[in-house]
Amino acid sequence: MEPTELTFADEDGPGLPGWLALGQRPGRELAFGAIGQFWRADIAWYDVSGMTLADFAAFDEPGWGRTAANFSLRPYGEGRTLLTYEARTATPDPATTRRFARYWALVRPFVGHIMGAALRAVRDDAEQG
Repeated sequence: MEPTELTFADEDGPGLPGWLALGQRPGRELAFGAIGQFWRADIAWYDVSGMTLADFAAFDEPGWGRTAANFSLRPYGEGRTLLTYEARTATPDPATTRRFARYWALVRPFVGHIMGAALRAVRDDAEQG
């Protein structure tokens, strides 16, 4: 089933504290980003309210990671759509890179499981119409 639209629930962005809308191709792709200390048990989120896209792209404060992610839709055969998710994280200094690498090694298998489940839920919802 080809989707009719892909939008942020909140027109200002993803509606998640600490996250910033980075852009969209209406109905086809949404990009969003966050700055945080993701490796902490209680994640510290950097206040991105009022931040511009240029501010986000240039952010390089030591001790913080910057993540950009997107969901995109593409036609996939007749009456089908391919939904993909991609995320990239940048760290500004070697100490932060090491912290993030240790964290990622630990959580990576779980993130894959959670994202797979989330994408299946989106598929099931879309198929219900």
